[in-house]
Formats: sequence, structure tokens, C-alpha cells
Amino acid sequence: MGFVPKKKTYTLDFSGTEFAGLEITVNDMTTDELISMPDAATHESLVKAFAGQLVSWNIESEDGTPVQPTPANVLTLDRSLNKVIVERWLDALNGVDAPLQPGSPSGGPSPAVTIPMEPLSGPQPNTSEPA
Repeated sequence: MGFVPKKKTYTLDFSGTEFAGLEITVNDMTTDELISMPDAATHESLVKAFAGQLVSWNIESEDGTPVQPTPANVLTLDRSLNKVIVERWLDALNGVDAPLQPGSPSGGPSPAVTIPMEPLSGPQPNTSEPA
């Protein structure tokens, strides 16, 4: 009986960006797709590679009509949106967690901890000087 690996998918997280609420699911790349990427990947090549992995999204047109998640429709999105999408996609492929939310306000420093400097067990050092 053989093993059939399941296709891995990623859900991209856009919280903390101007695109919060956007939901995109993409497939993992095959090894061949990954090694076929140009060494000097351009924005165009990355957008096209992303578009080939797109499974679903919740993007709608201004009139509320769902925009189908197709490579052709990826190319109709604003460059700034595609830039953030590609960054989050690459983070997901590389195992980078979503960016942290803006942190808590800076607090005071932690109190200093004193560390005892005498040995707790074992032979005690000879502190007498020879006469």
C-alpha cells in the first residue's frame, strides 16, 4: 500500500496591513517550480509564480461581484497590492510566521537579579597567603 502525500496549502495573513480582511489560499510549489524560478527573481516573475499557485481569495469588484482567482485577474490588481501578496506568499513558503501585531507599550526595565558569587559546594579556595 503506497503513500499519497496531500498537497500543502497556505492561508496568507494580511492582518496589520492596509489589506486586513483579505483572505488568500495558495498551493505549495513543487520542487520543479521552485528550482525553475530565476535566480534574479523580478516582481513580474514572482507575481506570475504566485498566480500559478492561487487557489482562492475573497476579492470583489467595486460593485460587490466576486473576482475569480485566476492568473489573469492577479495581473489586474494594483502593483502595491500584488507586492504585499507576494511578500506574504514568500513568507509562508519560507515558514515565516505572520508579522507580529503592534506590540505593547514599552515598560520599565526588568529588576536586576543578583547572583551569589560564592561556591555552593565542593572544596573551598585557599585564601591564606604563604608566609
